[in-house]
Amino acid sequence: LIWGGWLARQSRRHEVIPLNFGNPLELRSAIGFSLLYTTILVGANFARTQFGEAGLFITSIFGGLVDVDAITLSLSELAITSGGLSNRLAASAIGVAVLTNTLVKGGIALAGGSSRLRRSITPGLLLITGSILGTLFWPW
Repeated sequence: LIWGGWLARQSRRHEVIPLNFGNPLELRSAIGFSLLYTTILVGANFARTQFGEAGLFITSIFGGLVDVDAITLSLSELAITSGGLSNRLAASAIGVAVLTNTLVKGGIALAGGSSRLRRSITPGLLLITGSILGTLFWPW
């Protein structure tokens, strides 16, 4: 909280640059997400049946490179409809996807950002990464 307050205070001192976001409800976005979701759902099911848990985690890594929503929905669907995928395994695979996605986005920000940006995001990135790893390796 202290770190977040410090960041908020620092951001008030700088010029705000408006961002233009596209409409997420556009047909092109919806079709793209549907294709990604279907690909990950089929890929996760195939990888799990062919390679077991390792295949599921590899699919999670690749899914996390692109988007966390699609892999989360896909694994949740498999856990609900498939008797062979436990909730714990699905949650762990989702955690791997979230970790991958966090590291990719953090890496992009660290590589392309200024030294000031790197100093600002590094503590949060380390905290988030540590929290995800702690959750994944916690002896549930």
